[in-house]
Amino acid sequence: MPKFHKDFHPSSQQINQWFASNGDDTYSLNHRLDENSVVVELGGYITSWAAKFKEDCQIYVVEPVKKFHDALEDKYKGRKKFKTINVGIGTENKILYLPEEK
Repeated sequence: MPKFHKDFHPSSQQINQWFASNGDDTYSLNHRLDENSVVVELGGYITSWAAKFKEDCQIYVVEPVKKFHDALEDKYKGRKKFKTINVGIGTENKILYLPEEK
């Protein structure tokens, strides 16, 4: 069983239903977006959830790890309204180094 947030306790039936209906690509992408919409994804890693949107909305993907940022930038360079930003987001203004970047 996957680990979830301490306050989230889905039943096995709910989890099975999510995976049976391909929940990541159906429920989480079902939004009313248009060319004036803005989507911000925090942590794009090597692929982008937001890039799956078919609408012509503005997409910003924030990815702190340089090699992942660069891979995303290269992968989606043909999409005019897709922008990657190589920073991390936090509550303090400071520089942190991730293990891959030391």
